[in-house]
Amino acid sequence: MAIQIHYQPDDIWGIFQSEKDKLRTTMKEIAENPEYDITIFLTETDRGDQMLPNIVVYMDGSQLYEEAAINESDCSQTVGKIYYEYLVVERVVNNVIASSSEEEDESDEDDVQDDIDMREAELDDAVFNFLTNILDSPLECITEESDEIYEDFKEHALEYLARKWDLKIYRPMILEDESGEEFLEEYPYEVMEYDDPDNPLYN
Repeated sequence: MAIQIHYQPDDIWGIFQSEKDKLRTTMKEIAENPEYDITIFLTETDRGDQMLPNIVVYMDGSQLYEEAAINESDCSQTVGKIYYEYLVVERVVNNVIASSSEEEDESDEDDVQDDIDMREAELDDAVFNFLTNILDSPLECITEESDEIYEDFKEHALEYLARKWDLKIYRPMILEDESGEEFLEEYPYEVMEYDDPDNPLYN
C-alpha cells in the first residue's frame, strides 16, 4: 500500500493558521502509511500564550510521537522530518524498534526503583518497631530528632551486621563501579569498599 501525503510540509503552517481554533479540539489527518497503520495528524498545542501547530504520529491507534513547531520555517522542517522518519519504510522500522526499546528500558528502571523503595519501606518499618519496643514508646514521643535517629540507626545497624558478622543484608541499591558505570546490587554490603576498613567497631 502506497504512502499517502495529503498535504506537503510547506502547506501545514498556512492550514494551521486558518484552522487553529478548530484544531484545539480536533486533529486533521495530513499523511499516512497504511502498510504500518501509521497516521500523521496536525493539531494545536498551547505553549504559554502561544497557539502552536503540533504534529502527532499514531501507529495502530496509539500515539507514537509528537512535536510542536514554533514558526513557519520550523513547521515545514518539522513536518518534513516526521514524514521522512515515519513514512519511509526503513525509517519506520528503526523508529518503532527504538521506541519499543526505550519503553522497555523505562519499564525496567521503574521496576528496579519499585523494588528499592519497597525494601527501604520494609527496613524503615523494622527499625521503627525495634526502637519502639526497646524504648517502650515511639521516638516521635521522645524527641524532635526522631527522623534523624531512625535513619542513623538503620544505616549503622545494617552496616554493623554486614561487616562485623558477615551477614547477608538484602537491600537493593544502585552502586557505581570504578569506571563510573551504575549497576544494581541486591546485597550491596558484600561489594562495598569502605573508607575505614580497620575500624575496630567492625573487626
